[in-house]
Amino acid sequence: MATPPGYNITCDPGDLYNRRCYVNTASGQKQEIIGYTSDGQPISKAQSSASWIAWVPTLTTLNQDGQAYQPYGEAGLPYVAPGAGGSGTQDVSGAAFVDGDESSSSKSSSSTEGRSKGLESMEYAKVLGTVVATIGVSAFAGALIMKKWG
Repeated sequence: MATPPGYNITCDPGDLYNRRCYVNTASGQKQEIIGYTSDGQPISKAQSSASWIAWVPTLTTLNQDGQAYQPYGEAGLPYVAPGAGGSGTQDVSGAAFVDGDESSSSKSSSSTEGRSKGLESMEYAKVLGTVVATIGVSAFAGALIMKKWG
């Protein structure tokens, strides 16, 4: 059976602010939505195959035919810590700047034109940072509980 166009989102019953919504993947998985990018693409919790992490933040986007797909697959959203890219740092659009001088990142070049608008926004970085922080706090709390009562 062909997947209908669109994100294929379903929600639990309830009022607008107190219900959970899910992305239904082509494989039949139901992934809880935890946020959206600035251009409305859902970020959901995908099941992890790693023993040290419960779930992986996953972006769902639409292809040119309007079909939903997850471009990063099981790996989830890519994340690079600020300053980890070498002597300089990078903003979320991928344009490099050194020593906090963002003026060089605003210059357009043919290698950076046409990138996804969702990756150019700081909203994407904020959502991803919140997700990573939540995972870290959860892991720490679990380790603490296991040490005390485990």
